[in-house]
Amino acid sequence: MKLMTTLAFSSMLLASFLAEASIVTVDLYEAFPDDQGDNGFYVYGSDGQLLADAGSFAFNRPGDQWGNPNVFKPVGSWLGSPWIGMFPAGTASVLGPLDPLLAYVAPKTTTYRLDGAFYVSPQSFNGGWAWILDSNKAPVWQSFIGPGVEMGYSGVLVALNAGEMLYFQTDAYNDMAFSEYNDWPFLRGTITYDSVANEAPEPATIILMGVALFGLRFLSSCRNDELTAGGERLNLGG
Repeated sequence: MKLMTTLAFSSMLLASFLAEASIVTVDLYEAFPDDQGDNGFYVYGSDGQLLADAGSFAFNRPGDQWGNPNVFKPVGSWLGSPWIGMFPAGTASVLGPLDPLLAYVAPKTTTYRLDGAFYVSPQSFNGGWAWILDSNKAPVWQSFIGPGVEMGYSGVLVALNAGEMLYFQTDAYNDMAFSEYNDWPFLRGTITYDSVANEAPEPATIILMGVALFGLRFLSSCRNDELTAGGERLNLGG
């Protein structure tokens, strides 16, 4: 009986460990792309065009003053880890207003959980807007963020099929003329999902679950035997 007890509980613990090991958390700062497509991330303008590679962990629009929109992973400047710069272009821009979008490609069909925050630098003139969009670019979270304000989001769920995208987007408030490079939103956060969700369990996992269930059934049978005397069920309830 001791052997079966050990097998049952060991199998249950191992099955629990395997379930926890299947949870993947992607940190936006750590996974930010150096080149388009790295780690499943792409950087777009709101016109649907990919922004140009502007160097190490940076993307922008060539030909615009300051290159806005400007999306970059600050290293040793600005706020640094874990904040990503998401600077939009306003109406003062040479090439006109354009918002930045950081896109993530779903590696599998499942539900993705988003946690993090947007922040607008206190030196900004007027604040900005922030959105999280699903694969159809419909908002699943949005907020206005004033200068010096950090606006968190937690437990935002987005169901995606493999290959679909979710998006993080910012915009200068009203795209007013003075917003060109004078409204500075930042983004930090994580994307969490189950890497084996909606998949058939591995044979080894099925075996472990079977051993655990058999062990529990065996323990239950032994417990029933202990509660029985002379072939009669003991009355424990009075």
